[in-house]
Amino acid sequence: MEKGGTDRDYAVQVCKQIAFDYQHVIAEFIEEYGCDKLENLLEDGRKWTLKVLKKWGKTLVESNQINIDINDLVKIEKELREIIKQKGSNFFGYFEGNIIGDHIFIEKETKDVYLAGMRIVPRIGKGYYDFLRSLDWMFLKTPSNQEQFNQIVEYMKGYCNEHNFDWEEMKLVAATRFIGIGWDMLDASRGDLGAGDKMEKLKYLEKFIKRDY
Repeated sequence: MEKGGTDRDYAVQVCKQIAFDYQHVIAEFIEEYGCDKLENLLEDGRKWTLKVLKKWGKTLVESNQINIDINDLVKIEKELREIIKQKGSNFFGYFEGNIIGDHIFIEKETKDVYLAGMRIVPRIGKGYYDFLRSLDWMFLKTPSNQEQFNQIVEYMKGYCNEHNFDWEEMKLVAATRFIGIGWDMLDASRGDLGAGDKMEKLKYLEKFIKRDY
């Protein structure tokens, strides 16, 4: 880590590099075996996205613990359907889908980095889904406050600018990911409240879902 950085900066750089490197793993798999052994990029990706959005969103609305209602979810679903109609398979990519801190191991002596889990799944957010997934997990697992919120937004902006992605599209994809984090927190079968004060975390979770930044 460069001088002047933070533990969070280091974690983001590690996750970013893993997400980038894993695209090479996927490319080599496709080159050797083709896409026939993978889920259908457009159809399976669309079905999974809309299915989990309803499942995760239902938990948030019924919990009455966060200021998210059915209209917020309908708006997000409508935008997702519109962009899928416009971009088709170009809105999707193949990813590992679960590059999170709990699955990353760093060897103490050599600092070599290892990822636990090898899979290839279709997800929205071509080129950046895995990176957003690492950020939403970081949000859950570190105490939430204005500084944390601002940092995550800046990481997103930096990645967006670096790769010339559409900012509003990235915010939409991030909203679906943070709805998933809300499900992790509020669903009875999950109950993962993460680190820090629950109500403070829900406050910033709402901002990510409503794209209030």
